[in-house]
Amino acid sequence: NTRAREALLASEEGAAEGGAAEVGAALEAKEALEEREALEARLEASEAEARSLREECGLASDAARRLEAEAGELGRENAALREELAEAREELGVSREEREGEGAR
Repeated sequence: NTRAREALLASEEGAAEGGAAEVGAALEAKEALEEREALEARLEASEAEARSLREECGLASDAARRLEAEAGELGRENAALREELAEAREELGVSREEREGEGAR
């Protein structure tokens, strides 16, 4: 009887220890799952931020191209205006010379 009781107590203690181990393992699994979910949420947020930054970069790149094109156009207009100014100065210089020449006659 004593041996039977000892065996029964030992099996009950083993079951209790096994149950505690299962609970411990379940808690660890739950914590690991929560940590994984938190990491996935951070990953999703990082990916969303990366998409947003890529979009902003694309918009900035488009704006830079437009500004470069506008600068090129303004440069061409400036060159044309300088040429017109040079021609106008040349014509004025010739006109002054002609007037001075006519006045001397």
